Amino acid sequence: MTKPLKCRLFMDSYETRIALYESIHNLPQILQLMQTNDNLCLINAKTIFDVNHLLCAINKSMGYKLIDKLITKQVNKEILFSLSLSKNITDSLSTFGVKPSDHTLPILAISVDQINDTLNTYFFDQIDGKALPIESLKCLRDDSLIDRIYKLKEKSTELEKWDLIVSRIATKDII
Repeated sequence: MTKPLKCRLFMDSYETRIALYESIHNLPQILQLMQTNDNLCLINAKTIFDVNHLLCAINKSMGYKLIDKLITKQVNKEILFSLSLSKNITDSLSTFGVKPSDHTLPILAISVDQINDTLNTYFFDQIDGKALPIESLKCLRDDSLIDRIYKLKEKSTELEKWDLIVSRIATKDII
């Protein structure tokens, strides 16, 4: 079994775990679990350029949580909102989020919590789907969809695209 990628966040006492799945058979139950704990999040993997793109949004969301400035009032929704260039919460949730009928999509499962919290492992143990190596994300992403979401030029290099995506996420609230 592939283990979730474990990353320490900029806030010293927090960490995130990220895992990539396809064919999640119990997606409605996992979405229900997510409703009862806002530190758990599911994201449509086709919309994510790479793990660093995702970590940028997670760190931004957790930073807002620590200063009590969450716009959406829940960390999992704030992560989806932070990924989007839109200031419309509903658009952000529908673009990056997952619905019960999306069980065939590649999905990123994320947990964000205090270091050594057992919730992290419990969440991933509940997912009934095929775990994939996180490196597979590059093959599963939809570049044309990402270009459209972030208004990128198709001829941009990988590095230019990554730089533009992260810059736009970081400056969304300033503009």
